[in-house]
Amino acid sequence: MTAVVAATQLVRHRRALVAAAITTLGVGWTIVMAVVVVAMGGTPAPGDLAAGLGIPPTAMDAYMRAASTPAATACGMRWQILAGVGRIESNNASGRTIASDGTITPPIIGPVLDGSHGTARVVDTDSGTLDGDTAYDHAVGPMQILPASWQSLGVDGNDDGVADPNNIYDAAAGAVAHLCGNASGSLSEEAALAAALYAYNHSDAYVTDVEQWIHYYDQAATNGPSSLAAPTGNIVVVRGISVDASVGPSLDALLAAADAAGLSLAGSGYRTRDQQIALRRAHCGASDYAIFEMPADGCSPPTARPGESLHESGLAIDFTCNGVLVSRGDSCFVFLAARAPSFGLSNLPSEPWHWSTTGR
Repeated sequence: MTAVVAATQLVRHRRALVAAAITTLGVGWTIVMAVVVVAMGGTPAPGDLAAGLGIPPTAMDAYMRAASTPAATACGMRWQILAGVGRIESNNASGRTIASDGTITPPIIGPVLDGSHGTARVVDTDSGTLDGDTAYDHAVGPMQILPASWQSLGVDGNDDGVADPNNIYDAAAGAVAHLCGNASGSLSEEAALAAALYAYNHSDAYVTDVEQWIHYYDQAATNGPSSLAAPTGNIVVVRGISVDASVGPSLDALLAAADAAGLSLAGSGYRTRDQQIALRRAHCGASDYAIFEMPADGCSPPTARPGESLHESGLAIDFTCNGVLVSRGDSCFVFLAARAPSFGLSNLPSEPWHWSTTGR
């Protein structure tokens, strides 16, 4: 029998991601997962970093334990990778109760994968055992893994005899198994990891989101968390521009520098998912494909798909100069090119007006 392979697409929410699957009919399921790591850092004890990084101590312990196994270290795994994935998938289970054995309550169940609202369509594979749905699957646990994948690759990470995707020790160990088992090269190789992550989720925004958090954890491991400003998820208004609170002070300082240079720099930052959808409808077309699936460069002007724009996290700004979008070569662009990087903002080369924490 010829195997038919269907790759499902991921669905990102503001700080959550539904796991992807590559299904081989008649054979089984395989999850292809990878994350990007951009810097090397240390691995201090959980108590030294957890509180400052906003990671529950038990989750930090689970990440460090899972990353320290021989199989994990052999494939280049590090706790920062697991923490970065966990941050995007479930905010590292923050807000849930995490017992000393790692059990998370209430369980973390992702959105229904019924093909609506741009989600993949994944028919039930576990009779609702893990996700409570006998019609369609949901990604489960703090690492948001599909039930079928968990059934074949789930790991008992805390040696209690049970592999539970809603146990942080088990979920972290399972993520290591997925990542290392499907990696084409060492997870310490940035280019290979970026390509694998993009194959896992065809989303530049997901790559940059995970990359941002891993970079933050790397730098905190080296310099201490107090030296860094992490994205907060809180939106503030700085001189009329709405941004994530982590960007606020540096944006205010940048605008003050522009004022001192005699430049009228303004712009727009944060926008909601509904606002992103409205932009896609205006720039890309009214069909579901145009709004949710068409590549950004298929729109005029290019516009990220809903859930894939850093504007939706308040980490990107479209700058105007004297009321008009910044264009390459104008006085504001020259100023931004020279000064913005020192304030933590980089330009997306294809859009001279677009500046963000990652340059994407």
